Amino acid sequence: MNIVVKYTAIALFMIPLYAQGDWFNKKTYWHCLLKNLEDVQSDTIAQELINQCKDRYPFYTRIWISKESPRFGVKTAKECTAHHGRDINSELAARHIQSACYKLYIDN
Repeated sequence: MNIVVKYTAIALFMIPLYAQGDWFNKKTYWHCLLKNLEDVQSDTIAQELINQCKDRYPFYTRIWISKESPRFGVKTAKECTAHHGRDINSELAARHIQSACYKLYIDN
């Protein structure tokens, strides 16, 4: 009985720590595109990765996103597009990266 209480207490302690892991890592459809489409060389692979992001994030989560204004790193949509799209040979991936950047960042 004592061991059950001990493991229950450990589990209850670990759940909040596990849940807080996503507080600092923003995970949206648009972030998924930026992360997965970097360095993509073909439209076929790009389409598969886009579909994976669509499957992972429901449609309604793609609509209402607040614009980011970070203090460090990429600050505008143009900087984001140049940063994430620099090594891409897929037109499809480049278009989706540009869309994600303009969805997430201000367009100055």
